[in-house]
Parts: sequence; C-alpha cells; structure tokens
Amino acid sequence: MVEPTKAEMDALDALLADVAGAPDPVPSDDLMARILADAEASRPVPAAPPEAPRLGWRNWLATLGGWPVLGGMAMAGVAGLWLGVAPPAAVDQMVAEMLGETVSVDLLGLTDPFELEG
Repeated sequence: MVEPTKAEMDALDALLADVAGAPDPVPSDDLMARILADAEASRPVPAAPPEAPRLGWRNWLATLGGWPVLGGMAMAGVAGLWLGVAPPAAVDQMVAEMLGETVSVDLLGLTDPFELEG
C-alpha cells in the first residue's frame, strides 16, 4: 500500500476544511412543493377491509375452501382407507426390509371369520 505524501495530506485537510465551513444547502420552496405533490400522488389508496370469515354450519363448505378441497379430502380418505385395509404386497415387503420383520395383529381375535379352519 502506498503512503500519501505530506503535500497530499495537507491538500486533503484544506479540502475538508472548506467543505466543513460551507453552509448546508436549503431546497427551494418550489422544489419542496413538487416533492410533496409527488409523494401525495404516489400514496396508495386504502383497500376495502377484508371480508369477515364465513363461519357456521351453513357455510362450512366455503370455510374449507369449496368443492375442490372437499373432493381432495374425500379422495385422500378413501385412498388411506384402501391402503390400510388391503395394503399392496410391496408395502409389506418394504416394511420387512426396513424393520427386519413384519407383524400382523388380529384386532378382533378372528383369524377366520367364518371359522372354516379345522
């Protein structure tokens, strides 16, 4: 890095002293009026207040999001029920690979609902 010379430092000091002694510039009244008029013109117009949420048993469909949302929820419910009742063989195989074994639990205690065994 190059060090400044004494003459350069003196010139810089003189320049800064001149700037420090100068009065602050004051904008004219015409300029201030134009700035304020421009600011007033660019001010956003307030929007209407948002609609109150529609609650209650009559508007439950609209509260959820309408028919498309209800259709998606019904489809997800049916798919979940289907996969829970009759999972594909690939799911059993994947669980066996991840956990090392599969476990089957009979919640009703009926392995053969028609008791056709034995």
